[in-house]
Amino acid sequence: MLPALALLVAAEKPLVVATVIFGEPDPTRRTEWIARADAAAQALSMTPKLLVISTGAKPAPLSLDGAKSHVERARNAFKTFRLAAAKTEVELATKALESSVGRPEARELDRQSLLLSASIANAQRDDPALTKALSAYALRFTDEPPPQEAGWPPTVRSKLDELLPKKRSTVSVRTAPTGRAFFDGRDAGDTPARIEGVVAGSHRLVIRAEAHVEVDRILEVTDPIELEESLLLDADALAATPPSPIVRASLIKLAAGLDALVLLDSKSRRVSRLDLSKGLAAGEATDAVFDDAPGGLETAVSRLFTELERPGGEIPWWAWTLLASGTAAVGAGTALRLSAVGTQDDLLVRAPALTQRQAFDMDDEARSLGTGGSVLIGVGAAAVAGFATWFLTERAF
Repeated sequence: MLPALALLVAAEKPLVVATVIFGEPDPTRRTEWIARADAAAQALSMTPKLLVISTGAKPAPLSLDGAKSHVERARNAFKTFRLAAAKTEVELATKALESSVGRPEARELDRQSLLLSASIANAQRDDPALTKALSAYALRFTDEPPPQEAGWPPTVRSKLDELLPKKRSTVSVRTAPTGRAFFDGRDAGDTPARIEGVVAGSHRLVIRAEAHVEVDRILEVTDPIELEESLLLDADALAATPPSPIVRASLIKLAAGLDALVLLDSKSRRVSRLDLSKGLAAGEATDAVFDDAPGGLETAVSRLFTELERPGGEIPWWAWTLLASGTAAVGAGTALRLSAVGTQDDLLVRAPALTQRQAFDMDDEARSLGTGGSVLIGVGAAAVAGFATWFLTERAF
């Protein structure tokens, strides 16, 4: 994924622009990649002015949206006594959380998933599933009793108490330099940290320190034990040294009358302007950022889609049709999904006053609306993705 999209360049003649793609682990290979871009330009019989665009690399944030959606659907299904559907949704949530269990960002979602798993298993009289859910809860949330809103009967709470061992272990963590420790997602404070009352089993330890690589490891704790972990944190190469780029060169035909390269960071939406009027040496980079871009710059960016002349001509009518129809389908599908949610909420409110047949009819209506909305959203998203793929392949730098 490109960290930034080069939007607009203006000059009197074609120019080779090298767009940086982060991911090359060895910073010493920067020169090699620039040389490859230069060779590509020479193969086109050009005398290039090579620009290396660098905006910095940031790790992608952990996405929990899928797991969160499954937990919400499981909760709603459980409230309306659709136990089979609730079990399916909570199993999907568990699978989506599998690689994130024990990380700080996923802690509360993992807890909600386990609370639901135990409630569903108890309602279905599924003792093995109940024991599995309670054991996982006891392991990762040892000293956090389930809230009253979980609705667990006394028998389930007693079973949880039985699964908690009386003997516990202690984990001591030391790091150089000092970092922040997270044990099973719980903030354990700055190192050196001492975590007491640890139940035997597999636990996740995460250490974070500014400008250092995050430590993420699984600890196998036996019962009882005094476990000590001493960790040397590695410096983050991206924080300590210039970003290591992979350079891709491409030939573009430019509109006349403009004098700057405009960058739009796809993550922060911040605008950067690089003045070309003074000239640049091969391989020169820029990190100048304008938080409040002047109106003239924004106008110049908007002119890209009408004035930037590129091989392939203007965007054809079918591409615009594909984009418009895809956007419309996503909008219509979203409306149907919202209608389905409204119907489901109405069912939850009116359930005590409805007959079983009426409740089933409303549930079927909500399902139909939701399915139709999902289909439209899927078709629309595919159309928009098709347009984006064509645009990036045929027209992007």
